[in-house]
Amino acid sequence: VPVGEEYEVSADPDMYRMFGKNLFTDYSTDSETVIKKNGVQLFRYEGREMIVDMVVDGDDIYTLGQSREGRGFSFRKNGEVLLERASGYAFPKIHKSSAGWCFAFCETIGSGKDLKERYFCYSQGDVFQIAVREDVKWVSDVTLVDGEVCYIAALVGISAPVLVKGDDVITLGLSAGSEVMSCRFIHGGDMKIEGVISQKDKELFSGLWHESKLVKMFSPGITVKSAVC
Repeated sequence: VPVGEEYEVSADPDMYRMFGKNLFTDYSTDSETVIKKNGVQLFRYEGREMIVDMVVDGDDIYTLGQSREGRGFSFRKNGEVLLERASGYAFPKIHKSSAGWCFAFCETIGSGKDLKERYFCYSQGDVFQIAVREDVKWVSDVTLVDGEVCYIAALVGISAPVLVKGDDVITLGLSAGSEVMSCRFIHGGDMKIEGVISQKDKELFSGLWHESKLVKMFSPGITVKSAVC
């Protein structure tokens, strides 16, 4: 597949995805987003978006795109909008639950010191708000498991992140002197979480939790794409 502005194919590896034996690319012009398969255009639409996730389901392509202007996102099927917001951001993962394709997103309300984040799930055309605990400082990722909302969060008074599953709160295991900078769910098999860990006088590195147990720490520069148990 030729690369360059004249081909509307970027050299940026973040804009490449493989599904089966096919290469899918996204590209932003001055005013549009272009999706191609093996260098051949599938569709394009108005607005410059960074594609944060893509799913190929038979002949259908679902994309989750964040506006390159800094605010807002869209969830599309073959370029047609299924859900769009002018503000907020989407958590960068489309996954399939028992109800169908779903993802989570965040919107802010208020302003200044009264600014608050509200979290939502989109599931097969329906949007519902996620009720988070009152002592949540921030939410790092959200997912649905068998219809149950699970999220990773930082709580007031607890140094390590927690996994919240319904009414259960599970603290992620962490060695002394370590700090988790960010966390996300890894889909496939049982529930797994990847986190970026900081330790004094050391480079940042990734760790992998299975449920609450830290089962693997990777060398700096290595991150997890997928995992199964």
